[in-house]
Amino acid sequence: MSKTIIFDLGGVYFSDGTRIAADAIADRYNIDREAVEDILNGDAGGQYRTGMISADKFWQRAKKSWNIQGSSETLSLLWCSSYRPDDGTVKLVGCLKKAGYELLYLSDNTAERVAYLEQKYRFLKKWNIEHLTSD
Repeated sequence: MSKTIIFDLGGVYFSDGTRIAADAIADRYNIDREAVEDILNGDAGGQYRTGMISADKFWQRAKKSWNIQGSSETLSLLWCSSYRPDDGTVKLVGCLKKAGYELLYLSDNTAERVAYLEQKYRFLKKWNIEHLTSD
């Protein structure tokens, strides 16, 4: 019998990085936090997460909306680096892996963010976690 656990990344394995990033971006660029959230969690953010628009197009739209000149790379790094592993979830995942469960994640995180988090924390490789896709 196959034992599989499927989990999300943001707000489950990692902190709610979008909420943290909204604060960081608003503070750094002295812009309204709600305006930041409207882009990160609104239509533009949804289109970016689902691959309907590229990272470059997303950040160009964000900068125009926020009326800032910051670099897309800096903004992306602010967002990606706002995610931190949740110690309790990391421990739980370790126990589940040790117990023989197959681990999958299903998330609307962007490919760039997952690549950043994997490079920084090696969570996919460490636990042999696979991405569940609709393909």
